[in-house]
Amino acid sequence: MLVVGAGLSGAVVARENALQGKKVLVIDKRDHTAGNCYDFIHSSGFRVAEYGPHFFHTNSARVQEYVQRFSEWTPWEHRVTARIQDAAAGVDVHVPVPANITTVNRLFGLSITNEAEMDAWLAKEQIPCAAPKDSRDVALSRVGQRLYDLLFKGYTRKQWDKWPEELDASVLARIPVRNNFDDRYFTDTFQVRTSGGHDGGRGGRQAACRRPSCRAQ
Repeated sequence: MLVVGAGLSGAVVARENALQGKKVLVIDKRDHTAGNCYDFIHSSGFRVAEYGPHFFHTNSARVQEYVQRFSEWTPWEHRVTARIQDAAAGVDVHVPVPANITTVNRLFGLSITNEAEMDAWLAKEQIPCAAPKDSRDVALSRVGQRLYDLLFKGYTRKQWDKWPEELDASVLARIPVRNNFDDRYFTDTFQVRTSGGHDGGRGGRQAACRRPSCRAQ
């Protein structure tokens, strides 16, 4: 059996088929396993994520049980803080992302205290769009013009060198908007980082692909 791609999906497919007695060859155009999750130990001693950091999160007990066989895991609840320039005040404002009550209160000098108040604020700001054609439409329909300009517009330009209107609607649709004070990026019950990295080394997540009848090149 030939598996094209030595990332997480390829590793799982290869392992499960090898367990069924099949001889599996995994190929990848890159010179490493783990796909976009690949990381390595830099000469400085720090672990570097080649393509950006990755975190594992799921609500599935079945998936959680499966992955725990291949690595040691460190509990990790990811939190992101954005620095927004307040031109009028001449200062930087630090706010949680995804946007929540704290984000709105700090940016607009409000004192929202509960979900009902946050829902009401969002309803006033949102620009309805029945059929979003791009990420700009999605963001405006969820948070309105002001929050879009401060948080989303520059983010996609910096991240991918593209404006939101150049990106598919699904890109910004995956970023949640909170109506409470929860500042975690994900809310899944199981949130972790692999303790041994993703490079296939000792304890690495690519251990899922290690079988005598499975090889990668």
